Amino acid sequence: MTEGKKTLSSKEAAEFLGLAEDTLRWKRHHGKKDQPPYYKVGPRIVYDLDDLKEYRDSKRVDPANAIEL
Repeated sequence: MTEGKKTLSSKEAAEFLGLAEDTLRWKRHHGKKDQPPYYKVGPRIVYDLDDLKEYRDSKRVDPANAIEL
């Protein structure tokens, strides 16, 4: 991590993404590919804010291009 980069705790990351903290924990525990990157610093898990923004933006759905079921 570079100095000056904003990192968030698991709880803060979950709030930023609008998810439950347990959801992020479950994805990490089960090694799900569909999760934001994170750092394990000793016992702590931290998320880089830029990574969270990129992850969130990758989930964007454009209704004009959405497929109807």
